Amino acid sequence: MDYIQPVYEFKDKIFHIHFKDIKIRKDKLAECGVMAYPLDFMQPKIPGLGDIDWGLLCRRLRIPGMTYLRVLKWRTGLLRAAGRK
Repeated sequence: MDYIQPVYEFKDKIFHIHFKDIKIRKDKLAECGVMAYPLDFMQPKIPGLGDIDWGLLCRRLRIPGMTYLRVLKWRTGLLRAAGRK
């Protein structure tokens, strides 16, 4: 999925952004296909530990005249699953 193109396509409509990350399990995706339940081939991750290129995304969000609210959701359950407290 291209997560950069919508930044340009919807730049006049973006006013609030939630940062989330996922890891796509390509082996599972090949096995079950894209029409499967998303968690069958995706694994939620703490931002920075998944497949999103955060540097690229944040650079693309720096569009002149664009103002918006950024929100980072932090789920402690993901930290416990990663072996951290």
